[in-house]
Amino acid sequence: MTEKKTRRDNFADLRRLAEERALQEQVDVDSLDLEDTRKLLHELSVHRIELALQNDELRRSQGDLEKSREEYQQLYDFAPVGYFTLDRWHFIQQVNDQGCHLLKAIRQELLKRDFTRFVDPGSQAAFRRFSARCARARGESRTQGLQLVGKHGVPFYARLEGAVLSRHVGIPGTEREAKSDLRQFSIAVSDITRQHRAEEKARRSEGVFRTLVESSPDGIVCLNSTWRITDCNRWFSRFTGYSKEELAGREFTAFVQNKTGEDLKAARVPVEGSVEMELEMAGQGGAVSPVWAKLARPAGGGDRFNVIAYLRDITDRKKLDELKDDFISLVSHELRTPLTVVIGGIRTVLSAGDRLSPGEANELLRDAALDAEGLSDVLDNLLELSRSQANRVRLNLQLTDVEGVARGVVARFQGKSAHHFSVSFPADTPELPADPLRLEHILFNLVQNAVKYSPQSGEIRIFGRSDGRYLTVGVSDQGVGIPLLAQDRLFAAFERVAGGGDNTVRGTGLGLLVCRRLVEAHGGRIWVESAVGKGSTFYFTLPLVDSR
Repeated sequence: MTEKKTRRDNFADLRRLAEERALQEQVDVDSLDLEDTRKLLHELSVHRIELALQNDELRRSQGDLEKSREEYQQLYDFAPVGYFTLDRWHFIQQVNDQGCHLLKAIRQELLKRDFTRFVDPGSQAAFRRFSARCARARGESRTQGLQLVGKHGVPFYARLEGAVLSRHVGIPGTEREAKSDLRQFSIAVSDITRQHRAEEKARRSEGVFRTLVESSPDGIVCLNSTWRITDCNRWFSRFTGYSKEELAGREFTAFVQNKTGEDLKAARVPVEGSVEMELEMAGQGGAVSPVWAKLARPAGGGDRFNVIAYLRDITDRKKLDELKDDFISLVSHELRTPLTVVIGGIRTVLSAGDRLSPGEANELLRDAALDAEGLSDVLDNLLELSRSQANRVRLNLQLTDVEGVARGVVARFQGKSAHHFSVSFPADTPELPADPLRLEHILFNLVQNAVKYSPQSGEIRIFGRSDGRYLTVGVSDQGVGIPLLAQDRLFAAFERVAGGGDNTVRGTGLGLLVCRRLVEAHGGRIWVESAVGKGSTFYFTLPLVDSR
């Protein structure tokens, strides 16, 4: 109603202004002759027709304008993007159909509503920053991704693109003059929930992949088409002693000692599949290590990831292979020597028994029996080690008198060795849960080592003490002692300590390893205290109560 009244007032003002100008330009009709009158009438008729034509053109233009406005409104409403016009306080002034659809509300429910009520609480700060950037941009659009919430509280991730539309132009001397600095924001809203989820999934997958790469126990190096390093994991950085930034762009072949760049290129890594080889690579400080390498081409890698090299330091494996070879040779010798004595003694008694005195025959048989027992000890250690490696150690726990087991072990050595043996345990030492056969095996190996590495007629003591929770058993000798550096690796596989000047002490290097495995199976621990030239004491603990 107010709008129509304003238009009528404007027409009245124009009419009044026209009449005033007509009076100012009034022509003296009485002074005109007939010809002038005709010309004036003709001019008026032409103006009347011209005005009629202008009115027709104006009506056509107005119709075209209305048609364009309707088309624009249809495009605005049916656009696949939600459009919102907000005032400076973020109240919604206009919204299209897609905007209503995104917020799950009808237009009447959205108009004059605060747009921030549809912004997720966790995204409010981001929206305020976005609004401020739009205000400072002076017409340039700004984008922001954040989470919106529909009418029914269903959240979705949206991409907002906004800009300040204009400033309202105030009319001097009117109420609107005070509002001349009001801004309107235009915001285009797109639902990118699926895209956001896909990107989040891709980021998580990339994070998981990067974590796997960085935590890999092997080296992973990405190479371009010229075999220069484009990326690598921490393993390779630690191996070379260079940071990732320092490695980027360096030639991979600079670290390879046994092959040239041409050799590696000649390997012809297939598009699908891989090539494996052994490389000698210079690591940190220039130390050269044997490395197993697997070269493969990633699918769709392009020039940046032309080849991926998987690297594994096989220094320990090489040493283990050497130890295994030495062990096989050693065990073969340890088995063949007593077998030779056993077989030789028995054959001699069988073939020449009538020519041997009873004493000579008994001595041959006694030597054969001793070597057969030694052979049995070697086989027992191998069997226990095999069970331990396969996690098949099964203890037959029963209340056991440790002192009694120790005296039984000493009895096996008396008469065969010139050493002096002693066993001492407190009178109140309780029986404890243990596997008596495995306990005997532990003590036998420790006493046997003491015999091997002690001078003849030295003292070997087996003793024990209790602290209420554990019984600590010690086997002490007066032997050659063990160097400090050798003590750390003493309980590893195939480790043996030189037996003095001639270094002729026999053994497989498995006895102490077997002791450690059996002690740990009981829930205890084993260690050594020794000084070169002053003997050694091996200690191990056994829990007084089954704590496994």
